[in-house]
Amino acid sequence: MKHSPDKIDYAEISTLKRRVSELETFEEIEAWDSEAKDVIEKINATFDSIPSHKEELSTQLTSSLEEHKKLPFLKRLFKKNHVAHTLKKQIAALDAEYKNLPQLKEEIEAMIDATPDDEEEVKLMIKELKLLKKEFAFEKTSIRNQVRDINQAARAQNASVSNQIILSNAKIRKIQRMSIREQKESALKPREQQIRLLDMQLLEIDKKIHSLEKIKLRSSE
Repeated sequence: MKHSPDKIDYAEISTLKRRVSELETFEEIEAWDSEAKDVIEKINATFDSIPSHKEELSTQLTSSLEEHKKLPFLKRLFKKNHVAHTLKKQIAALDAEYKNLPQLKEEIEAMIDATPDDEEEVKLMIKELKLLKKEFAFEKTSIRNQVRDINQAARAQNASVSNQIILSNAKIRKIQRMSIREQKESALKPREQQIRLLDMQLLEIDKKIHSLEKIKLRSSE
């Protein structure tokens, strides 16, 4: 049996990811980057080892199932194959880990890329984030204008329906107003979701800018 790499400590990775927002100096960033790169190496080693590990477990599972089949019918009927059950769970866990590790690796690599190595990189990142903030703010204003136009159009339609006293009775006007309200809500819903998403993105950008400016300030002390 081949030697498997050390098991990944997901709690340790979670702590590492949380700590990135607390970095305040280039020395801290350098140390964090080093830890993050070690984690990526461990992820790579684990990812590469999973196929052979799964093959070993699958061989054990086949053997266990075959041994269970050799038991007399009644004994086989009432005796659960706990070994096979455990092996199936382990194989399923390996499949899930094999699927999730590339995404975890990409996430940590992106965090490494987002940590500046020097003051010039800090200035460049702040500049890019401020430009992105302007783009998002412009998009949010555009969507808010669409929301305003939708509300105004709905009010105009409602006023038009209310003035149709001669052409329709009260029940028909009520149905028309319900239809206008449903159309308005249908048009507003995706735009309101977009605004909420943009608000979250703008908040994250402000946090990143604040964090970078803190690093910039500490580096100049």
